[in-house]
Amino acid sequence: MAIEKRKGKNGTTYRVNWRNPYTKKIDKSETFSTIAEARKFEGVIKYKLEFEQEFFLPDTYIPPGTLPISELMRLYLEEANMTASTRKMTFYHVRKLLPHLPLVDASDLKRAHIRDAERGMRETGVKQNTVQRRISILKSALNWAVEAEMLEANPVPEYRCRRGEDTKTVPPAPDELARIYAASPAHLKRAILLSYHLGVRVGPSELLALAWEDVDLEGGVLRVWSAKKNHRSILREINLRQPLSNHLRSWAVEDAVDGATHLVHYRGQPIKCLRKSWHAALRAAGITRRVRPYDLRHAFATQALAGGADIKSVADTMGHASTAMIHKHYQHVLDRQKNATLDAVPAFLDPLDESSHAVPVQDQEAPKWKN
Repeated sequence: MAIEKRKGKNGTTYRVNWRNPYTKKIDKSETFSTIAEARKFEGVIKYKLEFEQEFFLPDTYIPPGTLPISELMRLYLEEANMTASTRKMTFYHVRKLLPHLPLVDASDLKRAHIRDAERGMRETGVKQNTVQRRISILKSALNWAVEAEMLEANPVPEYRCRRGEDTKTVPPAPDELARIYAASPAHLKRAILLSYHLGVRVGPSELLALAWEDVDLEGGVLRVWSAKKNHRSILREINLRQPLSNHLRSWAVEDAVDGATHLVHYRGQPIKCLRKSWHAALRAAGITRRVRPYDLRHAFATQALAGGADIKSVADTMGHASTAMIHKHYQHVLDRQKNATLDAVPAFLDPLDESSHAVPVQDQEAPKWKN
């Protein structure tokens, strides 16, 4: 315990510091204007530390060895630093994950428990990507509990999901996209054109956040504020091709009348989700296979790479910090490009004709040497 002397704009102040007997962290009092007030408060704290330690018990304090997995996940959802949308999605995955985990204390969690949870989710038809995401949330919660001093250590450090069959949704082909577009309302048509031609992330982070103030029609540039996951590039500029630029000029005239501030809107108001209108358009277009709005972004990458675009340029346009994601998700397209590149190189030697074929060794006569 100590009294800290502080100097600032308001002069000299004093603050009492002490170690919390439960959390083992340093607690700090409010500041006092005189040393006498600080010493008086110090006396109160000393008395409570000696005779009334329960006064320092935090509301969220959990004694070591009494932190069930369910309680850990609840605290993680309530107190961990995350956005409202991330918290909502995390809650959904936690609710689906908990039935597959045993009712044990978090410190007693074993790798075998998580293996069983993985197996159980796969048996109920959960896709590999979703399994990995839910296990990743569990790992994040365990690491958070260690930082919050609820656990002494992560019981399953460096755990990795077993590899499983990773099914990828095939992006819409041009004919499918044309049918979806024809069956779409005005705001969804805009979303389709922008996503397919710009490769932006389809959702509130990029596509639905595009505003008219970020469009330079004269310069032919659209500015995209990158999703929070891209820490290296906060803003990227994408050059507008003439067909999309023509659409934007037409939309600008319409939106000037409505007073709309965003490129994708419904009756002048920004929207947060395309799911309802997208599924309605799929039904109207007669498309029964699974196709997501986000697959418009994959369609952009697929068509760009198939057309011979430079992989680094594709990654930059899509807002990826490196080409790793392109290699991971579009390797089939890249392999096709490699084969096409090899086939495009003209032969250096003329093809062998039938008369010039070499004679097999066993059919050749033995050489006749002159003495």
